[in-house]
Amino acid sequence: MPYAGVTLMAREVAALAKMVQASDGSNPFKNRKVELLATGIGESSLSVGAWHDNLASGDIGARIHTAIGSNPELMEGKTASEAKLLFADLMNPVKDQVASRDCGVMQINIPARLIGSEAELALRSESKDRDEAIHVAMQNLHAAAELFISPWVAGRDRQWNPWVAWISGWAPYPEAWCWSRVTPDTWVATGRFLHKAIRGVANEHWKAGDLSLEGALHEAERLASFYKITRGDLFVDASNQAQGVQWRYPPKPTQPGSVANYPKPNSGLSLINP
Repeated sequence: MPYAGVTLMAREVAALAKMVQASDGSNPFKNRKVELLATGIGESSLSVGAWHDNLASGDIGARIHTAIGSNPELMEGKTASEAKLLFADLMNPVKDQVASRDCGVMQINIPARLIGSEAELALRSESKDRDEAIHVAMQNLHAAAELFISPWVAGRDRQWNPWVAWISGWAPYPEAWCWSRVTPDTWVATGRFLHKAIRGVANEHWKAGDLSLEGALHEAERLASFYKITRGDLFVDASNQAQGVQWRYPPKPTQPGSVANYPKPNSGLSLINP
């Protein structure tokens, strides 16, 4: 069961991200809300109760992260949570030997001994009460902030390692369509995680009163340019302004493409300088 409880809107998580503070007093997501949302959408669809168990056989959790990070086709058409379930089945591990569980919006990992404990309940909730969901999501983002600033390799912070939605290349992928590796010679819709994140950030500014609707549209266009989205249009429907800023994706291409344009694995570094 990869999803459970309340699924938050991107703009709701963007609002929470502004309030997150790590133990060093920083807010690592202050200028990275798009990256946070794209990763969270790609990990869990922003489901507050989402969970995925990592089985112990041969340290499968680490193998899954490594495999998906270097083989982005495993995430084609899926969230990271869904891809990990598929990969676990392919590995045919010994059942019921759970090593750890990934929890909530940002799929925060806890050891098996904490499953069912207060530690898990602080990170994920299957409650349908939105106030409870918001509270738990905020705690999940705090945990993500601590991970983001934690030491990693080569003397740098962890940042987006090893969230597979990011390191597989899907979260920052700017295209709405890709030339499939799973079903060769076919165009398929991407998860459009980056597009949804940009829309969420822009609409949060509008809902918070920081920007007019026109200003939110301009901000979304600025973000789209920064993240090198060159195809598709951002717009506001004058007859239905309650939807805020929206995307109009380009039509499915009619000419053959190339797998050279497929999402590429990355180092896990943020695209934004601190």
